[in-house]
Amino acid sequence: MFAALNPPHRCVVVAEENGKLIDVVNVSPSSDSPADVMELAFLHVLPEHQGRGIGSALLAEAQRIGQSGGFRHAVVWVVDSHYAARNFYERRGWVHTGESVRRTGSGWSVEELRYRLAFTEVRPTK
Repeated sequence: MFAALNPPHRCVVVAEENGKLIDVVNVSPSSDSPADVMELAFLHVLPEHQGRGIGSALLAEAQRIGQSGGFRHAVVWVVDSHYAARNFYERRGWVHTGESVRRTGSGWSVEELRYRLAFTEVRPTK
């Protein structure tokens, strides 16, 4: 189900089913935090596979990789209007840091909120 490339410092963890990519998360050192902080990016489960625990399992694997790589904390940026994603992280012990950033591109703009997790606070999925 899982594959990791180049752990522990920079890796992409994927979930596959019958040879089809269904979820992916990027794990790397945070570019704007101390060296013991990893950053998650692009955690996304295809809609037809949501609600099956795949995202939870992939997040747990990413956290395990981070911990084994010496990271003590993790951060992730979440689009402020993506309430399902925010709830997903909050249920697992992630806390909004109060930081936000506006990202813009050609014809689009989103506000993102930063969430943080200390690995000592990791909670099992409910």
